[in-house]
Amino acid sequence: MELLQVAMQIEKKVALLEKARDRLKEYAENKARTTAIYEKQIAITMTLLKNGRSFEMDDDGMKVELKTSTASNAKDIAKGVCHQYSLDMLLAEALYKNCVVQIECIKAELNGYQSIFRHLDVGMK
Repeated sequence: MELLQVAMQIEKKVALLEKARDRLKEYAENKARTTAIYEKQIAITMTLLKNGRSFEMDDDGMKVELKTSTASNAKDIAKGVCHQYSLDMLLAEALYKNCVVQIECIKAELNGYQSIFRHLDVGMK
């Protein structure tokens, strides 16, 4: 590789890191927001279940009525009722973690190009 090509690759990796940094902040905020929403919905649903409210869900075309029979199963039923919020939270967490891994990969590539650049630069002198 030529010195100029390596320098251009370094610039590309730095630009990718700058974009990823902004995206990581966005993913972190979304992760926090979806976690808070999920926890709020669990609390509301558990309160409603304890107050005698039942929930109806559709499971492959079959309607199922969910209601609590004991205080100990209220949380499990609330999780089922709030499954979409849980899915949103898990997806937000996965996107955040994926972004962190991508940043680490870009940093490794950048380090490799910087090492090549140093060796080429020394060879030019």
